[in-house]
Amino acid sequence: MAAKGGISGVGLAIATFGGLLVYAGFKGTNPVEALRDIASGTPSGITPRNAGLQAAAASYRSGGDAGGTSGAGAGNALVDAARTYANDRYSQARRWQEGYSDCSSFVGKALKKIGITPPGGSTTASYLTSNRFTKISRAQAKAGDLAVTTSHMAIFTGPDTAIGQQNTRRNVVEGDVNDVMFPNKAFTVLRYKGSLSGTVPPPRSAPA
Repeated sequence: MAAKGGISGVGLAIATFGGLLVYAGFKGTNPVEALRDIASGTPSGITPRNAGLQAAAASYRSGGDAGGTSGAGAGNALVDAARTYANDRYSQARRWQEGYSDCSSFVGKALKKIGITPPGGSTTASYLTSNRFTKISRAQAKAGDLAVTTSHMAIFTGPDTAIGQQNTRRNVVEGDVNDVMFPNKAFTVLRYKGSLSGTVPPPRSAPA
């Protein structure tokens, strides 16, 4: 007999089986398959948190084209990483501090988040002169490519859209690439060409 205030073995069994039936109904499978599913520790159809971002990030770093979390290729790993800094405020003096960035450190933070070390000090000039990026035509631009001038830069989120840190009045903006890059109508489009593999490491600490 169970201790006062506890639950009997029969009661526990009934509660457990009830939960199993609920799970089986949710999955649209029979209780035996549901029990097997749960016992494996990885119920089918349930994706570990951030698994999509990590897989896409690994693909982006190795130059692949696996589907990202936003649906347009591996470059979405960089796009999704950039969006985690969407609330940054503009500051050149505090560009690497948490909650702050300028246009190029914003890109650098996103790259670091998916395990890629930005070139040089992550300035516009360092991207334009880096041999780890290749120049492509504007017509080829897709999510994950970079729009760069000598004074401004942003990350393409699609063929005609981008996200980037702007100035003290606008901060981070996502939208039409011409608006995000304004007033720079002529910009260079760069694509990362590194060949890296393996799992995505945690972001390294940014320099002060």
